[in-house]
Amino acid sequence: MRSNSDIIRASYEAFHHRDHKTALAAFAPDIEWTHPDGMVDYGLGGTKKGHEEILAFMARARTVFSELRPDPQEFIEQGDRVVVFGVHYMCGARSGRSGTVPFVHSWRLARGLATHFTDIHDTALVRRIVEGDKSPVAELLETHDGYIRAHVVRLVAELKVGDLIGDGARDVAELATATATDSRALFRLLRTATGFGLMAEPAPGRFALTEIGAPLRSDHPLSVRSIMVIGGGLFGRVFSDAEHSLRTGEPAFPKTFGLPLFAYLQQNPEVGAVFNTSMAEFSRLETGGLVTAYDFSAFSGRRIVDVGGGDGTLICAVLDAVTEATGVVFDQPEVADAARERIAAAGLGERCTVESGDFFSAVPTGGDLYILKWIIHDWPDEQALAILRNCRRAMAPGGRLLLVEQVVPEGDTPHRGKVMDFTMLVVLGGRERTKAEYSALLAAAGLRLERVLDGPMDSSILEALPDGGGPP
Repeated sequence: MRSNSDIIRASYEAFHHRDHKTALAAFAPDIEWTHPDGMVDYGLGGTKKGHEEILAFMARARTVFSELRPDPQEFIEQGDRVVVFGVHYMCGARSGRSGTVPFVHSWRLARGLATHFTDIHDTALVRRIVEGDKSPVAELLETHDGYIRAHVVRLVAELKVGDLIGDGARDVAELATATATDSRALFRLLRTATGFGLMAEPAPGRFALTEIGAPLRSDHPLSVRSIMVIGGGLFGRVFSDAEHSLRTGEPAFPKTFGLPLFAYLQQNPEVGAVFNTSMAEFSRLETGGLVTAYDFSAFSGRRIVDVGGGDGTLICAVLDAVTEATGVVFDQPEVADAARERIAAAGLGERCTVESGDFFSAVPTGGDLYILKWIIHDWPDEQALAILRNCRRAMAPGGRLLLVEQVVPEGDTPHRGKVMDFTMLVVLGGRERTKAEYSALLAAAGLRLERVLDGPMDSSILEALPDGGGPP
C-alpha cells in the first residue's frame, strides 16, 4: 500500500510530465486548492475547488509564467498531512526574468485522495520575477519592511496569539484581555500581520490564523513559535549591540546581557527552556530530510553517538530507520531528562542511552558514527577543534563523523548560511564556514573530509573519516 507521501510524490511527477489526468486521479473531486492572497492580482490567489477549477488555474498560470516548475525536495508525513519543502523555478511571461522561489506545500489526504492543498511562498519574490526589477530604493525599503514584519511575527509568538485563536477565530477584545494588551494596539498589530499573510480578518475585529501563521501555534506539528521568540526577542536585543562585534570581532551577547549565551541560559532557566524548545523545533523540521539525505543503513548493528543531541529527536529518527543500531545522546545535564522522555516515548529505551558531560573535555567512546548537528558553528576554530579532536580520539576503528552545518558558498551566491554567519558572530562568536575551511579544520583534528551532501533547509552533511595517522 502506498504511503500518503508516495501519492503526493507521484502527483508532482505527473504534473511535471503534464499528465494532468494521472495527477488529478489522486485528488478528491471536491479538493480545495489554495494559493496566497498576494497572487490575486494575477488571477492565481485564493481557493479553487474541484478538478475543473484547478485546470483553469493552471491555464491561467501559463499566461503569467513562461516557465513554472516545482521541484519538491523534502517530504514530511504525519498522519493525514504531508508537508513538502521545495523550490519553484519560474520565468515571468512578460518580464522574461527568471528565478527560484522556495515553497512549502501543505497537503491533507483522506482514504488515499488529496482533499486540501495549500501553497505557501514569498509572493514578493514572485512579483519581482513577474514584473521585473524594482528600483534599488524600492528593494531597500522592502528589506526595511521585512525587519518590521519579523518583529510583528515575534510579538504574535510571544503573546501566544496562535494558541489562543486555535482552529477558529477570536475577537480582538477577547485576545487583548487574554494577553493583557490594549485592544486598539493589538488590533493594529494583527491588522499588520494580515498584510503579509500571517493572519486573516474574516469579520471586522475578528482574527484567524492562515496556513502561514498556523505554525506559530505551540501544538502545530511543525511549530516554530519558540524559534520566533528566541530569534526575534533574545537575539533581536543582541543585534542592537551588533556594532560591538564589528569593532572588536567579539560576540555582543555578553555586552547586552552580561554573560555569554549558554551561561545566561543556565542562570535564566525559563529562557533556557524556550531556547531548548526552539532547538527541538529546528530538529523536527530537519530530521526527516537528514534521514532521507544520508544512508544510515551502513551502521546497522553499530553504535551511533549524537554529540549535543538535545532532546533526542534526531537519534530517535535514525534508530527508527536503522532498527539494529544502538545510540547515545550526549549533552548537558539540563537537557538529559527531555532526551530520556523522548527516547522512552519512542520505545527505544533498550537501544539508546543518555550521557551528560562537557564535549570540550571528552565524549562517549566506542562510537562507529559521531553526529554533530549545528554544533561546530557555535564556536571559533580553537574550541571547534577541541570538540572534533575529542570525537576523533573516542571513535571506534573504522568510525566516521557527520557534521550538519550550513556550508557557505564562495563568491556572492545568495545563501542562508551568510546570514547565519553574521548571527553566529554577534550572538556566540562562532561562525559558518566554507567547504575549504571545514576541510582544513577537520584535517587539524585528524580527520579527512570525504564528501559533502545536500541536506534540508540549505544545510549540508559533511562526512569525515580518520586520516589514518591517529588523533593529533
